[in-house]
Amino acid sequence: VLSELGEGPKGREHLRQALALRKQLDDHYGQAECLGAIGEQLQQEGAFDQALSIHEAALALRRTLEDKVGVAESLNNLAVCYGKTGRLDEAVLQLQECMGLMEEGNDQARVAKCLLNLGACYADQGQFQDAIGQFQKALQMSRACGAQDDEAACYCNLGSAFVSLKQLDNAHDHYETGLALLRKLGDKRGEADCLHNIGAAYFNEGQTEAA
Repeated sequence: VLSELGEGPKGREHLRQALALRKQLDDHYGQAECLGAIGEQLQQEGAFDQALSIHEAALALRRTLEDKVGVAESLNNLAVCYGKTGRLDEAVLQLQECMGLMEEGNDQARVAKCLLNLGACYADQGQFQDAIGQFQKALQMSRACGAQDDEAACYCNLGSAFVSLKQLDNAHDHYETGLALLRKLGDKRGEADCLHNIGAAYFNEGQTEAA
């Protein structure tokens, strides 16, 4: 809650206190949860190098506990951090392991998130056709699960991939669909990001008034 209010450092201090107590109680599950939450706060603030070491510690605990859902969560978070720090091959490896675990458990919602992140890695590597394939799979799963936030993210990411391939009509169709969903969900940050991408696409086409 504190991180959502813009008080990340204060929130982390409470989580660190909770972590210390969990260690005293020898509660390994609780320790892993605290570490994961601290790592996610650091991610939200863009401190990806710091978040990496925290998520690695959480992953080690969760592997020891044979907590497959927790392991998958840590792998997904690590993949995001690796991607944001330019270590895209490592990000892909984490996501592939994560997807394997989620497919074993038939957790379609989490598989969709992995596919979404995997597509983003491929896009960052310039492999836009591969990225589109992953985004389309993620879109189908997100729809089936009723995960509209992920569905919106799929549309927006597809829009960006189509822009990179100069398929601008396709791009605008996907952006507009994603934008409508984001507005429906009241996701102001996502809406702002999508509008920025639409504006940039129009600007690159030379349509400065539309941008």
